[in-house]
Amino acid sequence: MAVGPGSTIAGIPEDIRNHITILGESASVTFDTFSRKKIPPEIYDNEELTPKTEEVRMPFNVIKKVPNGIGKISRLRNLELQGNDIKKIPKSVGKLKNLSKFDMSKNKIKSVPRSISKANKLETVNLNNNDLRKLPPKVGQIGRQLKILNVSGNSLKKLPKSVYVLRGAVNASDNKISSLPGVTSTKKTKPTIEALFLANNDIEEIPESFSKLMYLLQLDLANNKVASLPSTIGNINYLTSLDLRNNEVFELPEDFGRLKFSLQYLNLSGNKLESLPNSLGTLSHIEELNLSNNQIATIPETIFGCKRLIKFDISQNLLISCDNLSGLASLEIANLSSNRIAEIAELKLDSIAQIDLSKNELSSCENLEDLKLSGCGLESLDEFISKLIFLQHIDFSENNISEISTTLINRWRYLRTANLSKNQLSSLPKGIRNMQHLGKLDLSFNKFTEFDENFKILRALTELKLNNNLIQTCPKNFGELKSLRFVDLSHNEIEELPSEQLDTISSLHFLKATNNKITVFPDNLQHLRLQEIDLSDNEIKELPTAIRNMKTVRKMNLQNNSLELIPDQIEKMASLRVLNIEGNFLRFYPKCFASGMSKCEILKENQRSKRKPIADLPEDAK
Repeated sequence: MAVGPGSTIAGIPEDIRNHITILGESASVTFDTFSRKKIPPEIYDNEELTPKTEEVRMPFNVIKKVPNGIGKISRLRNLELQGNDIKKIPKSVGKLKNLSKFDMSKNKIKSVPRSISKANKLETVNLNNNDLRKLPPKVGQIGRQLKILNVSGNSLKKLPKSVYVLRGAVNASDNKISSLPGVTSTKKTKPTIEALFLANNDIEEIPESFSKLMYLLQLDLANNKVASLPSTIGNINYLTSLDLRNNEVFELPEDFGRLKFSLQYLNLSGNKLESLPNSLGTLSHIEELNLSNNQIATIPETIFGCKRLIKFDISQNLLISCDNLSGLASLEIANLSSNRIAEIAELKLDSIAQIDLSKNELSSCENLEDLKLSGCGLESLDEFISKLIFLQHIDFSENNISEISTTLINRWRYLRTANLSKNQLSSLPKGIRNMQHLGKLDLSFNKFTEFDENFKILRALTELKLNNNLIQTCPKNFGELKSLRFVDLSHNEIEELPSEQLDTISSLHFLKATNNKITVFPDNLQHLRLQEIDLSDNEIKELPTAIRNMKTVRKMNLQNNSLELIPDQIEKMASLRVLNIEGNFLRFYPKCFASGMSKCEILKENQRSKRKPIADLPEDAK
């Protein structure tokens, strides 16, 4: 028998039994998107199956009704019926004393039975995207274990007072709520709600009694009609996140600063703020602050107190100065675009990674030394940048810059580091010869094919990155860069490394030229102090015997070349600790690999087969 007295699992029809999983004394039933029109009675009226069932999952079918018999599944912990055509929740749901997760989202439910509060082990209730008009008055009695009540995307016009008694989070966004109930606190019913999401409603006012929500951590009221905040909002001692974007707030109460030890995220974008209270600077734990699209004219001097502020957006306001930001030691991202800022002469942001000053009225910034405008979509460098004559460090990487004018570069005589990687540059102006202090230059990921002789003038250059361009030959007079310690020429189209030029750069420690078309290993490098050389993924066929004179090299990567022989002289490289010769065409390994190079890690596997496999060679050649 399938149902009723004496029924067993074996008696259940096969098309249903195939969806039942038995594990010991527990069972689960799953019908995902099988166009089922009803819940099979075998699930809730089978003497063997029903007492074992802990999970029923039938999402995205065409079920129209949940039978009262569902309440017989006493061990049920997980009931998922989202995405069906259900219009009513049966009262018997209150009998499910072990129910933890209850998901009937995306149905056509209009009301919630009061009996749901008797299912006191509920942790998650998803009723979002239904046709709910109200919640039961005692919804707060669902249980102390509730973590999430999601009723967003319904037609609720108000919330019951008891909602504040719930623990965890309540999401009532995207409804028609116009007012919020007051908060009461008694010995028996203390408000313990931790997160309240009310975005996209018609709320005009936050009750003063919200100050009694002592355990509230998150409050989201974005896209409502709130004009002011309660004067006692600072009493919500544990509030970490407050979202009031796109409301009608015109001022912040001075009491706002009492959130100084808790508030980490604040979004007031799209409001009507004209000024900011001095108490804003007491928010010592704030990490992200969004004040964009208001009418703010000044940033209070006290903002330096926001010591942990990492991301700050005050774009689309009426600022004429941003110098007060200089004290923000942790600030990494700042959006100051679309204001009326005329100068940034005294702005110093040591930790800044990205700053947007576009669409301002900048004119003079003569004393600025560090400027980072990476990833800003720049196609050219604005006129105001040419006035930054004391710049020492610039980062214009990840833009679309195709040209730097001679006039501009002539002014940067004090420049020490320049990151122009990931742009569209194909040439440098002659004015680069005036950069006598330039120590680090990154031109990687551009469109360079060659460099003119002006390049040799950069005598102070210690680090040069030219990788991922279209370079076919090394820069002219490359050997005159006497201070160069690091050079990366990888991922180009270079066919030869000129030994006569490299040999003169005695300070060179690191040479990288992977993924090129190099066929000859550069000799005469014995005068260099090279510590690491990487020529992997080229077409090198042999190593010169002069390699024995490279006494300082500690790491050498020759992986994926065309080597067929390693000279015995490699044993004389006394400092060598790592040698990678994988992916070549080696027929023999020198005997020193087995005896004279015990301190060196040799990576030699995965040889490509051009002739007889190395495994077939005589024992003394391995």
